[in-house]
Amino acid sequence: MEFVLHSSAPVTALGEDRQLVLTLVQNLKYLHRIAKTLNLPTRDIEDALVQVENQTLSVVVVGEFKRGKSTFINALLGHDILPSDILPTTAAINRVVFGSTPSATVRFKDGQDQSIAIEQLVNYVTKLTSDAEAISSRVQEALIHYPLHYCRNGVEIIDTPGLSDDENMTEVTLSVLRRTEVVIMVTSAISPFAESEGVFLTEMLLEQGIDHILFVVNGIDHFKQSEDVDRVLQSITQRIKKHIHDWADRQFGEGTQEYNAYMKRMGIPRIYGLSSQQALQAKRTRDSFLLERSRFQEFEASLNCLLTEERQRISLQMAMEGAIAAANQILDAIKAQRNALQLQQQSFEKQSLNIVESITTLRKQSREDLDHTVRGIANIESEVETILRPLSYRLEQAIEQEIDSTSVDMSSNLNGITSHFANQVVSALRVIISSIESDITRIVKRETEEQSLKLKIITNSIDKKICQIQDQCLQIKIDLTINDSVYQYCNNDIQTSLQRLTNVLSVDSNLFFIQESAKGGYTVTGAVIGSLFGGFGAPVGAAIGASLGEQRRKQTFKQFYKPAVLSVMKAQLSSQNINQKVNQYVVTATSNLKASAYKVRQQTEVIIDGIEQNFATFQGKRDAEALAEKSRLEQLSSEIQKILDQTNQLLTRLD
Repeated sequence: MEFVLHSSAPVTALGEDRQLVLTLVQNLKYLHRIAKTLNLPTRDIEDALVQVENQTLSVVVVGEFKRGKSTFINALLGHDILPSDILPTTAAINRVVFGSTPSATVRFKDGQDQSIAIEQLVNYVTKLTSDAEAISSRVQEALIHYPLHYCRNGVEIIDTPGLSDDENMTEVTLSVLRRTEVVIMVTSAISPFAESEGVFLTEMLLEQGIDHILFVVNGIDHFKQSEDVDRVLQSITQRIKKHIHDWADRQFGEGTQEYNAYMKRMGIPRIYGLSSQQALQAKRTRDSFLLERSRFQEFEASLNCLLTEERQRISLQMAMEGAIAAANQILDAIKAQRNALQLQQQSFEKQSLNIVESITTLRKQSREDLDHTVRGIANIESEVETILRPLSYRLEQAIEQEIDSTSVDMSSNLNGITSHFANQVVSALRVIISSIESDITRIVKRETEEQSLKLKIITNSIDKKICQIQDQCLQIKIDLTINDSVYQYCNNDIQTSLQRLTNVLSVDSNLFFIQESAKGGYTVTGAVIGSLFGGFGAPVGAAIGASLGEQRRKQTFKQFYKPAVLSVMKAQLSSQNINQKVNQYVVTATSNLKASAYKVRQQTEVIIDGIEQNFATFQGKRDAEALAEKSRLEQLSSEIQKILDQTNQLLTRLD
């Protein structure tokens, strides 16, 4: 719920220094707004604003069980209104406010209120009977309206449950203390300021910033001599001083500026020895002598002075201390946010460097891997060339071996012999050609499959690394959602269209027949022997001529047939463009793979470029936001520090 400062109460009523009050209210409102922005508790600031606005003042009476707290308050009232703390009471508090007619309102834990006669109060806040105990367990607090002049103008006196009574009662008391300005601590003259009371003073009052404390030493009527009373009071005073000194020493360090300022503000402890029982009886019976003996009037005079002359100062001081506490809390929160922002920025910068390194590594590695694949595809041509290069030599060897190993059937005519030799040569050549075609097909198939697999592995690796970079970005709340995939650009059907290499070289037996020419000579099909065998000189040509006898020709057949066939083979190799055929086969077989590699390279670069650009944009935006937030926190810290310094100066004026 948002806190609203009501404007009906005039601020000028708080004191003559109107500007001081206006400044304080303005600062408190600003602190309240900033505290809400930082999700800090605002209750204390709201209480301080209400205090300044409504001039309220809470006087809380605390003390351990059976110290006479309720009797003390009854003595202030002049009647037995509150049940005595010798009775088993509840964890409810009794709040005394001004009322022209005595009455009481019981506020239950379920939020309901019930008006009762003041004489019925004992039935709601004690455990005297089982019925009373059942009712009292549902009571949150009792509001007592009484015509007590101390409670005029917004003063309330709160009777808290006895400390050490039980855990719930102690917690109720502590919750009230967090929003009080003045505390009356009741102790006993016959049990002078026990160690537990010293702990309560330092840990529950001084730690809460409460320094307006009146110490009431109740039960001095147990001593017959005033000297005994003074001796007890002096002892208690020394104990209280020591507790305050030791606490301030622990907090600030003795001799420090803060220590001296605090001890000056605390001053001499205000300790009052009195008898609440005698004072109550004296007021009931109008016994002025007994009232004087009770020393109660001395305390009432001090209380009256505090609630009138010192009230304005106390109210402003408490509000200022609340503002100082809130300002320090806000400064601590701002410091924590600045430290967190610095750590976040350092972490962001470190992770950003890792991301940039990952992107750079991905680009470099993908290029190297894809270049290696492209080279692998290009190497297919080299391997094929290696296989094809000895083709001419192997064919020549096959021709020579086949001719040399084939016998000339002297019983056959020349045509029969040449036909037989031509068929044998063609068979041998076709074996070599088929072997070459198979080797090339196998190499191309193997290498394209291997490079295709490598390309798929590379693209899969690239996609994984892209996902890893996305995850790295998500760790610093940067969403680089990439719906594209490099792997999809791999052609999964690269090998399905690969056919076996065929018809590298066409050979037929007719190429190697020897026929008689019209001029009487002999030719191998399509060529004149004189031309084909020109390298052998005139004697060879003449020997093959028409003048050569048939028998002689049979006997010298191999000598002249072999060079003729070799010459024809060379002509065939030259005329059929074998290299071009094979190169075209390799190009066709690797075209899809090359296209896929190109697409993969292109898309990888596009994706990486996009990642770099988007990340740089996010990084720049994040840096700008961090810089703006840092500037905002620095400005806010400066403004809060000014308020803190100003409020400390105002507080000094009150001391």
